[in-house]
Amino acid sequence: MKLEGYEIIREISRGPIATVYLGRQTVLDRPVFLKVLNENIHDHPDLLERFKREARICARLNHPNIVNIYDFGDAEGSFYLIFEFVKGRPLNEVIKKLHPLPLPVIYFILYEVAKGLHFAHQNGVLHRDIKPANIMIGDDGSVKITDFGLATSADLPNLTLQHAAVGTPAYMSPEQSTGKKLDPKSDIFSLGVTIYETATAHNPFLGQNIVDTLNNVLTKKPEPLKNLRQDCPLWFDQLVNSMLEKKAERRLSSLQTMLNHAQLKREVIDQEQFLSFLKNPESFKKSGSAEKKPVLQKSIKKTIPLILGAVFLSALLLFFLNYFRTSENRTPSQSNAVIVADSAQSPFVPDSKKVKEEWRAAAAADSIKNHLPERRVVQPPAKKEPQAVKELPEATTGRLMIFCTPWAQVFIDDRLVDTTPLNKPIELETGEYTLALKNPNYQSLVQKIRISPGQEDTLIFRLKPKVGILQISAFPWGKVFIDDSLKGITPLQIRIPAGRYRLTIKNPNFKIYTDTITVKSGEKIEKRIQLKK
Repeated sequence: MKLEGYEIIREISRGPIATVYLGRQTVLDRPVFLKVLNENIHDHPDLLERFKREARICARLNHPNIVNIYDFGDAEGSFYLIFEFVKGRPLNEVIKKLHPLPLPVIYFILYEVAKGLHFAHQNGVLHRDIKPANIMIGDDGSVKITDFGLATSADLPNLTLQHAAVGTPAYMSPEQSTGKKLDPKSDIFSLGVTIYETATAHNPFLGQNIVDTLNNVLTKKPEPLKNLRQDCPLWFDQLVNSMLEKKAERRLSSLQTMLNHAQLKREVIDQEQFLSFLKNPESFKKSGSAEKKPVLQKSIKKTIPLILGAVFLSALLLFFLNYFRTSENRTPSQSNAVIVADSAQSPFVPDSKKVKEEWRAAAAADSIKNHLPERRVVQPPAKKEPQAVKELPEATTGRLMIFCTPWAQVFIDDRLVDTTPLNKPIELETGEYTLALKNPNYQSLVQKIRISPGQEDTLIFRLKPKVGILQISAFPWGKVFIDDSLKGITPLQIRIPAGRYRLTIKNPNFKIYTDTITVKSGEKIEKRIQLKK
């Protein structure tokens, strides 16, 4: 495929609906992402509408934490989107490679995603598919939300998809999984699941199959983060829990509330520190994560008046001591206040004048000491040994869950592997396959699929029935009904899906004619009927 003004460099990923390419915008000489609708999807108007919806929604969301869309159109019969190029990798890959992520890093990712998602909510847009795979971590330290293909907008028509799950089950909110009306709190739940997974490297609701997963979303209470990570503070555990409340009315009220969270704002690092983690994770962890922001300024301001007051009292005390003193010739033995650090090593006795001066100095020091707050020696916290990055084994397989109406035999590369409804996902080695769904009374569906390592994809299909031809002649004439649905007046020839039907012919001056017919795919049935009085 050729696009005017763009050069396609290479394919990045291929899914059941669209293929993503790395490209270059020739006029501006900048890299871009090209998302092209697969050819086998062109005759599905619902998916085409979803593609156009993504373009319209993304075009209105110009924010640093949302991937921008540059262009949209069709070329050579193929529909495409041109996206901002983000050099980096999705969050799910970052989690796999660098788990466990330091908490300051998790705070930063949460804060950045919340800013972008809150902006979308302010513009009347719900994402509906927030998950690690839809969050890009740029090599420059940027964090951007991608894939608004399932998003909804208040001023765009509703869209019901027949060929793709509306959201990813393990990240859906309870209200989304049961088909209820959604609001921004649904995205907040999905973000909570995403951050939980970012902190623990596992999704708390993922089950053996989609039924288990949806049941977990509705009923399972995740293990508290503080029980899974010893370094997790109570405030963060409570924040994530508030995002994962089953009932929307009890959930975190809005992402603005999160962005105003005092502890989160105090603990979150900046993009430069996040970038240093991406460049050298081990060094970042060994350095104790991020330096804390200075918090001593207020305490110093409070302490200065105390010190000044103590100095004033000391000066006043010295004045009275000098006033009431009558003897200038006290010996050292008369003053217990004099402490000479090396007196045991000194062979001489100091003169009385020098002792007096030392006494005054000691008295002043004691006075200041008595009026200053008690000095506490704070021992530095014991340096924790940095947790070693757990090297997770590279996944070599992925899973595929298929839902099909009606039932169908599932073929992978011409090999029968199962029949829907599936009891569990199909596990396959990573790579590209040809998927075929077959039912003798319906048109077979064939398409390319790509299995990604460690991921589970869910596909939902509705097969089109095969058709036959029904030709009917009735004398003198009659209205033709198929399963009580009027199809026309004889003579009549119609295309009809394969299957069994009740045929009825009516003429007000004759008896009603009824029969049962079986239509086979690709075959023609001819019926000549003489109506009776």
